[in-house]
Amino acid sequence: MSLPQIEYPRAVRAVAPTKSRGVVRRAAALVLLLACTAGVRADTAAPLEGTLLDGERVEIALSQPASAGPSARSLLIFWASWCPTCMREIPQLKALQERYDPRVRFIGVNVNKTVQDGLDVHLEQALPYPSLADPDLAIADRFGVQGTPTLVLLDAQGREVMRTHRLSEQLLQSLAAAGS
Repeated sequence: MSLPQIEYPRAVRAVAPTKSRGVVRRAAALVLLLACTAGVRADTAAPLEGTLLDGERVEIALSQPASAGPSARSLLIFWASWCPTCMREIPQLKALQERYDPRVRFIGVNVNKTVQDGLDVHLEQALPYPSLADPDLAIADRFGVQGTPTLVLLDAQGREVMRTHRLSEQLLQSLAAAGS
């Protein structure tokens, strides 16, 4: 791999000896790369803006009001209709939502390319929580999701507390702590 040719300002050229010019170029390229990738993951506490599977435009605040208490949580559930694990976990997620509502807000994010496929499952399974349509993976990218299912637990300020790819004992304990 060859580095791009960088035209340095005159002051840099004057300081950099000829033999170390390659080192300077590599260092400049590294600095540029780091500057471009710093903070790639967006602020997870910013509201989710999007469209629910039924077409309604919404903005969902991920931070919760002080009245919800410091242990309040939000659980983002990234799922797809073609994901067998996602489908198997729906009954458990519905039971957990019923048990921990309102201390834990459940928010689905459907990553199907075809929104109708996600809506069909949402209606057939009678999901009790809203699901945002994310066919272009904008929300999934914001949270660094690499596959489905992905469950991201947020604290009352909207900061990530944990993530898992399945319902895990650690997640269940975190939900129980929030629900008490």
